[in-house]
Amino acid sequence: MAAASCPEVPVGRAHEVTEESGPAWFGELDWSGSWHITMETGSFEQTGITSGYNTFDLGYKLAGIETLKTPIFYAGYTSRGQGDAARLLQCFQQAEIKTKNAGLGDW
Repeated sequence: MAAASCPEVPVGRAHEVTEESGPAWFGELDWSGSWHITMETGSFEQTGITSGYNTFDLGYKLAGIETLKTPIFYAGYTSRGQGDAARLLQCFQQAEIKTKNAGLGDW
């Protein structure tokens, strides 16, 4: 997990979530390069989130059996509001950073 330059996304239902209570989802893309996050709510009131490289300027050509590893999107949920979501994500970030190498190119 990279530092604060990685994109984060908080999600909560209007009028149901506050700083201290209510259902809150959260996530972070483990990528500090050119990225995108799309959130959509469909006709059945279900919200979907996609994220990854920004496809606008993505131009990797793979030869033969080469593969492209896409960034990880970490996600979580709490019933204790957006404040708890932010604290959980921060604790996760700190735990992940401690387990990775300090070199910026390692994640």
